[in-house]
Amino acid sequence: VDGTEYRLVMSDEFEMEGRTFADGEDPAWTSMDKHDDIMDSAGYGSLHYYNSSQVTTNGGYLNVTAKIGKTTWLDQSLNKTLYQDSRNYVSGAISDRD
Repeated sequence: VDGTEYRLVMSDEFEMEGRTFADGEDPAWTSMDKHDDIMDSAGYGSLHYYNSSQVTTNGGYLNVTAKIGKTTWLDQSLNKTLYQDSRNYVSGAISDRD
């Protein structure tokens, strides 16, 4: 609008069918496998889990999905004790590899 010219430094058309983005699977992008618990003073944490399987390509589109469905994983406490944790919502999240 203001006449500024920009130089394209990266482009991804997501044309490759069935791409996945778990850590190390894609040269440009990575999706997360993690909970997002930030407990506040009231004791509230997140109700979801980021799962890399929720980020794929199909029909030339990047698909990031969210769904209701229990996800369970092993986690480690501050004192190094392993325990099982779960969330009732699952979603995808993606970021560039840099």
